[in-house]
Amino acid sequence: MGELGLTAAPFPEAVGGAGFSYLGWSLVMEEVARADMASAVCLSVHILSQYPVVTWGTLEQRERWLRPMQSGELLGAFALTEPHAGSDAAAIRTCAVRVDGDGEALPLDAPLTRVAGYRLEGTKIWISNAPEAERYLVFATLDPARRAKGIGAFLVEKGTIGFRFGSKERKMGIRACPAAELIFEGAVVPAANRLGAEGQGCGPAVWREWLLTGHGPGAAHARCEGRPDLRGHQPDSPVDRRRRGPAPPRPRLSSPRRP
Repeated sequence: MGELGLTAAPFPEAVGGAGFSYLGWSLVMEEVARADMASAVCLSVHILSQYPVVTWGTLEQRERWLRPMQSGELLGAFALTEPHAGSDAAAIRTCAVRVDGDGEALPLDAPLTRVAGYRLEGTKIWISNAPEAERYLVFATLDPARRAKGIGAFLVEKGTIGFRFGSKERKMGIRACPAAELIFEGAVVPAANRLGAEGQGCGPAVWREWLLTGHGPGAAHARCEGRPDLRGHQPDSPVDRRRRGPAPPRPRLSSPRRP
């Protein structure tokens, strides 16, 4: 997929992408999922882990982090879900502790000039593309009391000391796309790998929804083609609805008059 340019398709050409529109990317997802749902999930998660770097990353982070991912040399993963936090991103418990150059913890009111890195402690679960991915976008809280305003996003490489993989999820389907537990036991991430400002991590966390568009309809198309009794049936997708335009208004039924 890297040779086809799909591993950077929805990004602007200015940052190394192909400039696909949201509609164009949805069509890509439909067609890939039509052939193999697991490949579509792997690809969309890989793209998902890069998009916040494109949007919030510095020029240095884009050059260092994105190039091998856009070419398909390195695989990415998006690490948000935890045992106690799924759709409620503000409830994550994986914490990021500020540290100085000697590895000593710093208070939250310490000036940023003293912060050399962040020590991560906690667990992530159901992280697609793990443990095969080499690069992880990890969300952690600097201050749980601030919920969404206390979350930070961090770029973490596979092999970082204090970062290991736990159990691999045993899924009923889409098993060619791996998913595993991530365990952080004092993994130190340099300050240069913080994405955006402290407390801005909830913005990147909400990018995941539109990037997943197209999986279900594509897989449904493939399923219908394999069923003689469903052949010719066309599953309705967001792309199909957009092509048709807005639905006509439904007739308003008046309530029967009481005698």
